[in-house]
Amino acid sequence: MKFIILGLGTLGHTMARILTEQGDDVIGVDNNISKVEEYKDDMSSTICLDVSEYHALTSLPIKDVDAVVVAIGNQLSVSIQAVAYVKKLGAKRILARSNSSVETAILNAIGIDEIMKPGELAGERYSFNVSTTGIKRLFPIDDEYRIYETLVAPVLIGNSVESINFKGNFKMQLITIKRESPSKNFFGDVSTQYDVLEGWNENTLLQKNDILVLFGKESDFSNMKKTLS
Repeated sequence: MKFIILGLGTLGHTMARILTEQGDDVIGVDNNISKVEEYKDDMSSTICLDVSEYHALTSLPIKDVDAVVVAIGNQLSVSIQAVAYVKKLGAKRILARSNSSVETAILNAIGIDEIMKPGELAGERYSFNVSTTGIKRLFPIDDEYRIYETLVAPVLIGNSVESINFKGNFKMQLITIKRESPSKNFFGDVSTQYDVLEGWNENTLLQKNDILVLFGKESDFSNMKKTLS
């Protein structure tokens, strides 16, 4: 997969390093030439430019990467500007860092649903999330067990929870199901949010774009993904 990471502070650099180690292509961007030079060997390439300038960002292959990560910290106006510009430039997927409830509210208003809160989750965890196909969020419980939010596999669409038998066939426990629901943000733009599906049961049929919340071992989850791919 291909990524652009704006901001090479602790979070941005950590994500870039881990993604690169996993075999992904990463372009790291920062306005600090010292960081750009220091980290140039930790990722595919590094570029020094002002991410708050729209025309500067047009020089980046934003439409050609799988995701743009805005990991700018402690500069609210710069971060929000960068997110708005990247969205305008047609990024397929945007993950944005938030350092406060105010910033989170602004990002939600812009229409950004994938918001990173470094105080809650580490850079290593986010790099796994953005790189692993189908995984939306990951919550480690201990060295073995995780809670996964993962996009339903195409082969499961139209099947009932009972017929799939997550526990018997994959050793995974289905906790709940999230289903997409269109809504309008502050600016009147229509965006898609996910709500917990109330009243789901063994007879519930899985639909396209459903998000499954599963609990189990990392090894069992990996085996399930391979089986269903």
